[in-house]
Amino acid sequence: MNLEKLIEKIEAFKASHPEGTFEFFVQPQRDLDDLYAELLILDVTTDAEGNATARAEEALITLESPSNDELAMLEGIAESLKQYL
Repeated sequence: MNLEKLIEKIEAFKASHPEGTFEFFVQPQRDLDDLYAELLILDVTTDAEGNATARAEEALITLESPSNDELAMLEGIAESLKQYL
């Protein structure tokens, strides 16, 4: 995925959640025998007790069988996107 498409996905998500507070999160997962990682954009809210919960989420990037370097790259992208928002 190129940077332009990534920004388009972020802007579309933000437009569909105009009251949202946004967060980026890297989530490594194991599904049966496969390992994959997703870079997610989350619309986050805080309940009366101060607990953060996601109202909506969308995967921006998914990597199958990511290496440690690829996970670190996703984390770096997530941090950069936090600054972008």
